[in-house]
Order: sequence, then C-alpha cells, then structure tokens
Amino acid sequence: MVAQEVAARRQKIIGLREEIAQLRTVHNLIAPINALPPELLSMIYSYADSSSIKNTNIINITHVCRHWRDIALRTPSLWARVGLGHPIGFKAFLERSKALPLQITLATRPQISILNTLGLIVAEHARIRTLDVRIGALWVAINITFRTLFLPTPKLEELSIEMVADPGARLYLDQLRAPTDFDGAPSLRSITLREAPLPYLPKGPNALTKVSLTGQLPTLHTLVDLLVRSPLLEVLDLSGSFDHMETSADLRKVALAHLRTLEIEGDPPQNFQSLLRCLVLPKGTDITISTRLSMGEDFSFVVPAYNSPTPLEFGTLQGLRRLELIWGPGSMSLLAYRNADEFLSPALDIQADADHYTTGRRFFGDWPLDASRLETFVVCGSCTRSTSYDRTVVAREPWAVMLEALPALKTLRLMSLSRTTLIPCVQEITKHRTSPLFPGLETIEIFDVAMPDASWVRLQEFVMARSPAAGGSLKRVELFNVDAHVWGPPMPSEIRRVGVKLAINEDEGSDDDMEGAEMKDVTEEGKGA
Repeated sequence: MVAQEVAARRQKIIGLREEIAQLRTVHNLIAPINALPPELLSMIYSYADSSSIKNTNIINITHVCRHWRDIALRTPSLWARVGLGHPIGFKAFLERSKALPLQITLATRPQISILNTLGLIVAEHARIRTLDVRIGALWVAINITFRTLFLPTPKLEELSIEMVADPGARLYLDQLRAPTDFDGAPSLRSITLREAPLPYLPKGPNALTKVSLTGQLPTLHTLVDLLVRSPLLEVLDLSGSFDHMETSADLRKVALAHLRTLEIEGDPPQNFQSLLRCLVLPKGTDITISTRLSMGEDFSFVVPAYNSPTPLEFGTLQGLRRLELIWGPGSMSLLAYRNADEFLSPALDIQADADHYTTGRRFFGDWPLDASRLETFVVCGSCTRSTSYDRTVVAREPWAVMLEALPALKTLRLMSLSRTTLIPCVQEITKHRTSPLFPGLETIEIFDVAMPDASWVRLQEFVMARSPAAGGSLKRVELFNVDAHVWGPPMPSEIRRVGVKLAINEDEGSDDDMEGAEMKDVTEEGKGA
C-alpha cells in the first residue's frame, strides 16, 4: 500500500510539473522577444558566442525555455563551431550540426578522453572547414592529429596547429620534418603552425593566401617549394630559428604578385637573406624584418644594398618618399614610407638588436632601397641636451654618403644627436659644392640637440644662401629644445627678410622676447626685434 501511494504521488508530481512547464511555455510565448520569427532568433543566438572558442553559450540558450531550445536544436549552423574537449559534448555538437562544414578548435590535454575526441575528428574529416589544434604532451595525440591531416579534407580552408610537446614527443616530431606532397586539401587558404612541423606540401598551384610559421622553420628548399606552389599568397609570416637553413642560394625565383605582408623575425640574418633573394615582390608589399645581431655582425648582414650586384627584387624598395633612421642602446630601426608625411604604416621596417656596439653599412648609407625619390629624411639618436653621451657616432664620411644620395630631399629632420655626430653633419651640409646638395630643400628641423656656436653660425649662413631671396627653395627652419642663443635678435629679422620662417621653442628660454615661446613663428613685424 505504501509503495503504491508513493508511486501515485510521484506520478502526480510529474503531472503537476508538466502542467507548470506548459504554463511557462505559454507565458514565454507571449513574451515580446518570442514574437520574433525563429529565423531572426537563431541569428541572434549566433552572436551569443561569436568571440568564444568553446561556443558553450549556445548550451545555455537551450536551457532558457522550450521555444528557444527547439529553435536552437533546429539550427545546425549554431552547432557547427565546436570547441569542447570532452567526447560526449563534442559528439552532441557533431550530431546537431548535421552535415554542415565544421569549425573545430581543440586544446589537447594529457587525458585519455581527448583521444576519443580526436577519433571523432578523424571520422568527420570530410566536412572540416577550420581546424585549430593545440597539441599537448601526448605523442599519441600528435600521431592522430597528423594522421587526420593526411586524410582527404576537401572543405578544409584554415589549418592551425600549436605544439606543446615533451622531449619524448619531440622524437616523434623529428620524423615529420620532411613534408611530402599532398593534394587532399584543395580548398586550403591558411596555414598557421606554432612549434609544429609543416605536415605536407599542398599541391600547386594551390589556394593558399596566408602562411604563418613560428618555431623551427623548414629548410630553404622546402620553403621555396611551398612558395612556388602558392601564387595567390597574400601574407607570409616567418618567425623562429633559421639556424638549420642552408646559406647556399636556391637559384629559383618566386614571384608573389599578390603578397601584401611579409614579416620575418629570427636569426642569424645571413641565413634568411638567402630566402629574401629568392622572392620577387610587388610595390604594394609591406615588409617587416626583425633580427638580432651577434658579435662581428652589423646591419649589412640583414639585407643587401639596393645598388649591389644582386639586390632584392622587391617593388616596395622603389619610389619611397620618407626614410627614418632611429637608434638607441642596443637597437637600430630603419623605417621607410611611401608618402613623405606618413609615419604610421611603413612600407619597409627593419629592426636589429645587439648587445654590442654596431651599425655598419646599410644603416648609415648604402641602403637597401632606392633613395633617389626620398623627400623626407629623419635621423634620430639616443642623446639629449642633458645626456650628451651616445656610443653611436656618425663621422663625416657616412654623412657625405647619406646626404649625397638624397637629390629629391625637401625636409631634413635631425633629432637627439650628440655633438660628435651633429657637427660633421653640419659640416657636410654646409660644404661648398659645385652642385648643391638637395636643391629642392624646403624645411630644416632640429630637435633636442646641443651644438657649438660655430656650427650654428655655419648653419645660419647655409639658410641665408638657400633662402628664396637668394634664389633657393628653403622656406622654414624649426628648432625645438636646442641650445641656440645665436638665433636670437637680430637673426630672426634677418631670416624673415630673406623669406624663411623661423620657429623656435627653447627649453630654458632666453633673455629676449622669444623666451617661453611655444613654436611661435617669428615672421610677424616686431617679433624678435
């Protein structure tokens, strides 16, 4: 009797719960949001986890109410992005996604369950569109992942693999270092590998538009093979050790007519220079090179000179309008831009770090680019008026090489240079020549420097000689935070009379009425008098 009563009451509770659920369903159906068409609701759901890797918020949506759950379960596209590691959840997503292409993100861990999940991926290889895997220490997981890649994946468009393997797993990876030809992924557009070997060489010509390799890079021959087969490539990013890359040149030339971005980071520089010599690039390619120089190496180890017997065949290196040379303790930067007034997005960006003192060729002159059309030249050191020491000293000979290579120069900016660097610069600028340096010079800007009066006087004489009154093109001289009292009265009036604007902002001020001026043009009547 007691058991029967318990069963009856349980059944009654179940019935009451069902009635409550139905009432809630009716209540939810009249909610304003549920008046929206199911297609619109499903579209809203798709944004719930747009930035999440695991896509678990869609599960929470199915727990809101029956109406929402029914809509979510009837929308396979909401389940086509899979990021769960547990095989039960992973399988549920696969079933609910029906036959749609899959976007899979998986971080493997040293657990047996992850192997079951990898097995599910293998079974669905034909409909994988995006595969992003972070492989942990299990060499079995590595084995399964790479075995999957050699199955036909006709819909695979994006492949990303990151290796976090122990020494034992590395032994297995060493066997995968030589990629073989593979034509089972005809739609592949992007390969991103972090500490992972290149699994195969896609058959060419392929559809790849992006290749990003980080860590131990393939050999030069393998890289050239990959690039030859990828004529549509838009982004090439190589970062890691080039130690094993042979320095002997690969004689093949690879024309990448669609390449927008080339980024190379690593060392030793002379090894990746072999790769650079193989490339033929258009004018629209933005090039970034970052390396570290060892003892005995200088900037010339990074790239060849533009006028060398074997220059780089990069269209980017032609027609540039702005060049910046910037150095500091242990670092050098060469930045070149397509426009004279541009300073945010360089077409050429070369960075070199070194613990030892080094500059050498290719930095102070003998550049890797065509300098004939440069209109703006910026030189910035690591010295200030209060800290005059700078271990980088540019002698007169390098200044001569640099300045004579700039026939189209309009703006010269000198910043944070030591006396020992600035004095020979002024000497070379003011040197008497049969044919003057940069005849179209319009602006001279000098910031944060200290220089002897004699050098300032020579510069003043140069300004007067290149002024509009003397038949020259110089229109403006700008001085900021400089020790230049020789520019005080009556010099501003004299400069004004020859048609040149003079703007001064002295850090400590002076005794005349220019004291405290903030970049004031002293071209108005009475100013500086």
